Amino acid sequence: MNLNRKLAFLILALVGVCHPIVANTLDSLMSRVSYLDSPNQTSELSNNYFQIGQELYYDDSFEEANKYYALALELIDIEEDQASYFNILLGLGKANKRLNNYEKALEYFSEIIGAKLNRPNNNILANTYNHLGSIYKSLGEYEKAYQEQLNALHFHEIEKDSSGIGRDYYEIGSILFYQERFDQALEYYGKAYDYFNQINHQKLIYSSLAAIGSSHQNLGNLAESLDFGTRALELARNLKYKTGIAYALGNLAQVKLQQNKTDEAKKMLEEALRLKEELKDPWAIIGGNLGIVRATLICKKPEKAIPYLKTALDLSLKIKSKTRELETYQEYEKVYRALNDFPKSYFYLKKYTMLKDSVLNEKTVQEMGQTKRRFELEKKENEIVLLTTKNENLEYKKKNQRLQAVIFFSLFFIVLMILGVNARSLRKQKETNLVLEQQQQKIQAQNGALKVSQTQLREFNVLLAKNNKLLEERNEEVKVKNDQLEASNEDLQNFAYVASHDLKEPLRMIHSYTSLLKKRYNHLLDESGQEFIFYVTDAVKRMDVMLNDLLDYSRIDSRGETNVAVDLKDVMLIVNSNLTNLLEEKNATLVYDQETFPVVKSSFSKMTQLFQNLISNGIKFKGEKDPIVIVKCKNESGKIIFSIKDNGIGIAPENQKKVFEMFKRLHTREEYEGTGIGLATCKKIIQKQGGSIWIESEEGKGTTFFFSMPTYAEELIEA
Repeated sequence: MNLNRKLAFLILALVGVCHPIVANTLDSLMSRVSYLDSPNQTSELSNNYFQIGQELYYDDSFEEANKYYALALELIDIEEDQASYFNILLGLGKANKRLNNYEKALEYFSEIIGAKLNRPNNNILANTYNHLGSIYKSLGEYEKAYQEQLNALHFHEIEKDSSGIGRDYYEIGSILFYQERFDQALEYYGKAYDYFNQINHQKLIYSSLAAIGSSHQNLGNLAESLDFGTRALELARNLKYKTGIAYALGNLAQVKLQQNKTDEAKKMLEEALRLKEELKDPWAIIGGNLGIVRATLICKKPEKAIPYLKTALDLSLKIKSKTRELETYQEYEKVYRALNDFPKSYFYLKKYTMLKDSVLNEKTVQEMGQTKRRFELEKKENEIVLLTTKNENLEYKKKNQRLQAVIFFSLFFIVLMILGVNARSLRKQKETNLVLEQQQQKIQAQNGALKVSQTQLREFNVLLAKNNKLLEERNEEVKVKNDQLEASNEDLQNFAYVASHDLKEPLRMIHSYTSLLKKRYNHLLDESGQEFIFYVTDAVKRMDVMLNDLLDYSRIDSRGETNVAVDLKDVMLIVNSNLTNLLEEKNATLVYDQETFPVVKSSFSKMTQLFQNLISNGIKFKGEKDPIVIVKCKNESGKIIFSIKDNGIGIAPENQKKVFEMFKRLHTREEYEGTGIGLATCKKIIQKQGGSIWIESEEGKGTTFFFSMPTYAEELIEA
């Protein structure tokens, strides 16, 4: 069976040479099915089905490949042949991925990764992680995708698999591409292209050429994009690679559109969409429809784009691809804006903005950067451990040689004593002298070996010193980067304050003139005109609230004294007074024991803002019952712990950390008002005081916000 498998893989390696060979191999494998169809040859039949699946997969017949992989899985003896079992699972995962059955593909890949009894080999693990990363990229889960690709890269580097390393770099480039980080994507696509050229893998060379061309297009480098795109198309045609031809035509068409060659672009787009529909590839079909949408916009015929947009959105939702869904909403907004249908344009702009915030956010970028740094640091630490182990082995060898020398000289001394006792025997003396000469030669040889070992040890010590110096340089670079980041954050904070402050003046003017327009000419406007004025007025109000919240957030680090004694009894009196109208309006009850509130070192305005935000939050997110908010505080382990408990709608466990992020909203504005900045402001105030904030909540039963602060005595000691 092993011999047959080796022969099968040898045949598969020749698939790219010519299509007739593929057909002959497939016919041969099919003819063996009836011959092997007997109870005592199920293992051979399973292997034969797997080989048929491989042939069909590399011929882009993914549905048929999936069927034969499934037949192979039914017949395989899992306990007897673990290696073949993992290969079949990998094949099923790959085929379902190409069919955009992402949930099924994830099940097969997860079964490989989670194997307990027998661990898959490094090649299987590397390829599994690579395909996992590709699926998460398509679903828009970029941080997960990046982590899986780093896992794949780790195992491919262990195996020194140039093809695998190139594919990992290509997928990392694609993750960066869909995050619109085109410069970095271009760098990784270039690395992938170099690896694929080393092994002369034509299909992978095509993929990297096409990706480099698309990156140049998005960077505005049309000449470079046209060059790489043309090379990719020529290679795909030479290989008779239908998928490659479809994608290359679509990419080149976008360049032609930017060059105003609309007729040529239209033909390319129509041919590309036809090929993608023949391939039954939803991901590709979505891209083909969006390509035609962009063409209609450039040709100023947006009314023709609607059917293509509907097809793209339906397929995006069907395969659950946030990446494609995001692209479709963006094109919907452009089309309706071109049609002067501003309400629909605004609707899809909101959809695009909300989805983009969940997919392309700064937190994901930071987590990806941290993941890469951890990967590089672990790699460097492993190299240092290996070098240290070699050093220890050399030291042990040196000690062993010293011990041998001591033993030898001890024996030599004993021999001399024996010779003194037997001095009368000349013959024995000559024999002893001969033995001594031989021992001396051995000592010289050992001394020579010892010198060589000492030289090697010095060289290793020099190498270790260089590595230590390199680590020091890396640490210094990290420190410089941290300093730069701190300065950048300070500049960003100043910018946010100035920008939001200066924006309020034109915003007031928009509000004034809109109100004046409504007052004087409202009777002259039709229903659509009045609706447009409502949209403008509503947007101005929300923008004003958001700017006020943003100003409050940006002032936290600079506004007010944080070093003065603040009596929280007075703070609670002011908060209660400020919230009087809200409490009456919502029929809410605020409960607190004023005498239990201590004196803290902080800013009176910040403490007022903190308690007011948290209490009003508990009132706003009320359930069916009238709101009740209970505020308590207690001393615990040298800290003051505050709690603000409500009986509102509660927060799901997966959202309890998200609520403290800037602009993060869990509900629509129609359900609950707000900008998503209030809790982020609270968190920042508490962190500036050296404390922390957390949540305990159950959906439908209310939420309790806890936060801690140092006691007044502790802060006096620290000062």
